[in-house]
Formats: sequence, structure tokens, C-alpha cells
Amino acid sequence: MKNTTIQLTKEWMKSLTHVAHSIGQPKTVIIRNAIEAYLEEYRDYQIALNRLRNKKDKVISRGELKL
Repeated sequence: MKNTTIQLTKEWMKSLTHVAHSIGQPKTVIIRNAIEAYLEEYRDYQIALNRLRNKKDKVISRGELKL
């Protein structure tokens, strides 16, 4: 693993500390999980955007979407 440094507002640090105490996890774990979730969402967004831009990609109806 590599280290990085971030700066948070007092309000964010207070919220982060509160959450860390509430769930019994270190702040670093919460930050790492938040970054991981963001990156996964961003990857999904990029896939959706690429599919939207691809004119050959078939658009499916709401009915077809149901599992």
C-alpha cells in the first residue's frame, strides 16, 4: 500500500470521527471504503456512458430489463 495525505474541513473531520466511533472502525478504513465505493460507482458510470455513446449498442425496454 501507498500513503497519501488529505485535508478535511473541521466539520468533515468531526463527522468522520463520529462515524468511526459509532461503528468501531478506524477513520482510515472509512476513508478507504468511501474511496473504493466512489471508484466502483465511477467505473459503472463510465460503462454506462460508453454504452450510451455506442450507436451499435442495443437499447432495451423496461420490460426487457426485468429479471
